[in-house]
Amino acid sequence: MSDKLLHSINNQLAVVMGNAELLGLKVENRNTQETCREIQAAAFKINRLMFEYVGRKSVSSRTSDLIKINRAS
Repeated sequence: MSDKLLHSINNQLAVVMGNAELLGLKVENRNTQETCREIQAAAFKINRLMFEYVGRKSVSSRTSDLIKINRAS
């Protein structure tokens, strides 16, 4: 996988994670908030798997920490 493609996919997954986080913060419905956290976690997992596939270090732990923090709230 080329670096350009890898970074393009990474950027799109970051957008998905960010939008899911923002939506989760805007709504009060707990089921919707949990769905947003599940979307974030799935996008993070895809990102991690993609980087593992090409033999590179995954995204920063800060991203996964955001998901854990959101789960606690």
